[in-house]
Amino acid sequence: MGGLQSIASYQQQQAAADYQNQAAQAQYQSEMAAYQRSQQAYNDQIEANRAAADRGYQREQQKLLEKRAEAQQRAQDLLIEKLQAKGTMLAAGRTGKSIQLLASDAEREYGRDLANLGTNLGYATMSYGMNTQDIYEEAKSANNIAASQRMFQPSEPIKAPGPSTLGLIAGIGGSAISGYQAYSELKALNPKSDKQQKSSTPAPKKS
Repeated sequence: MGGLQSIASYQQQQAAADYQNQAAQAQYQSEMAAYQRSQQAYNDQIEANRAAADRGYQREQQKLLEKRAEAQQRAQDLLIEKLQAKGTMLAAGRTGKSIQLLASDAEREYGRDLANLGTNLGYATMSYGMNTQDIYEEAKSANNIAASQRMFQPSEPIKAPGPSTLGLIAGIGGSAISGYQAYSELKALNPKSDKQQKSSTPAPKKS
């Protein structure tokens, strides 16, 4: 009975450990599936944020290129206007200080116009830098939000150990020893041994 109880206890503990491991593995698989969905959503959001930032950078770059092209065209127009004005003055046949003053005025006006173009282009470049920095910060913030919503990768469950086979062997061995001890104790309680029983049997009478 002791040996049977040891075996039954061993099997029961083994079944409990198996069930615990199966339940933990099923939970782990479920969490891994949820984590993979979360990771995919995170990657998709990061890609969407990158694409949105790229579009913003491209818009700002296009604006700056347009401003530069406008400034370049305006500078060319101013140069043409200055040359035309100078040609008109020369064609009028005017000489002396008057023509020099007119030429100086044209040069100064041309210089002021170029300076204004440079100033406006500088402001456009500054605006480009600030706008692209804002786009970067917005993308960074969106990435941080996406990261905060992402699940942590679950850890693999630690396998629950089953019962020790050494314990089973020891339990069965202990039951055998207990049984032998019980047998020995019962035999010791018997007032007559087999030998004594044989010697106490009366001998048959002689005829």
